[in-house]
Amino acid sequence: MRLSIRKRVFLSIFIFGVILYTPSFGGQDGTCATGFAELVRKVVIEKSFQTGRHLTEYLGQFMRAFGDKFPKALKRLGPQDTWFDGGSGSGLMLMEFHAVPGPAGEAGRVVEPLAHYESVNQAMWDIASKPPRDRPQTLGFTLTEEPGEFPVDRWGLDLVESDTSVQAPAKGLVVPAELPKHRLMKDGRFFEDVPMSEIGKANLITDFYGILAYTHDISAVLNRYLEMLPANGEIFIHLNADTKINGKTLGEFLKTIPGLEVEESLQHGVTVRVKKLAPIVKIPPLRLNPLTFKAGSPPHREFLSN
Repeated sequence: MRLSIRKRVFLSIFIFGVILYTPSFGGQDGTCATGFAELVRKVVIEKSFQTGRHLTEYLGQFMRAFGDKFPKALKRLGPQDTWFDGGSGSGLMLMEFHAVPGPAGEAGRVVEPLAHYESVNQAMWDIASKPPRDRPQTLGFTLTEEPGEFPVDRWGLDLVESDTSVQAPAKGLVVPAELPKHRLMKDGRFFEDVPMSEIGKANLITDFYGILAYTHDISAVLNRYLEMLPANGEIFIHLNADTKINGKTLGEFLKTIPGLEVEESLQHGVTVRVKKLAPIVKIPPLRLNPLTFKAGSPPHREFLSN
């Protein structure tokens, strides 16, 4: 019987997990652990991602969890600041952040309002009312912007179904064709492998089913995020409930780390707000448990302390 490529990959991961947890094969040089990590990366590359998330989806989820703290974090950003989005796909969400009021027929992409989400729509208008020159730089990081198997409607709605019988408003928010303050890193490298000098610093970080939801080394990604931020910088995270650290949710685990202020909501997955209080904060090393790993979009993962 000939196994499919995906089944062979899963079988290989299982075998590596058994080897990694067998004392006679563990070794001291981390060879087996490295091999398992590479297999996990292979599975991640083969998976499909939703790459066209909208700013309204970020606002909706973070406002449900933390009220107006996310819109206020955006409002505080000035022209010298940077907003970094980890796992940004096509960069659509950050592009919509640069939208300006204008006629729907104007050159550029129209940002549709959300039906029955007045608070989100108001937050969008508040963002758009800030002059472009006073807005921050935005940097998105993506492994791939290919939509894969997801039916991505780049200009539709994510939180509610679109009603095609409703005409677009005469005036709305338009994403300009030129975005000098926006950049998308998409050269195929994993975030963990890119030198920090290429990524730079950030004042606000978001990760919405992004890098943290797929990485094999969650402590490395968290430490990179914290290194990017100044004191009082914030991270807003949304990921699946299948990610556990020593049996805890991400928020529960981060609450044990000195120097962090952490809030967590368990509505519609796991949503976490992290505020860095100290100049230097370190996450202890964590390893991915290969015996409980299950591939998926996103995968089921359990991390353990070394």
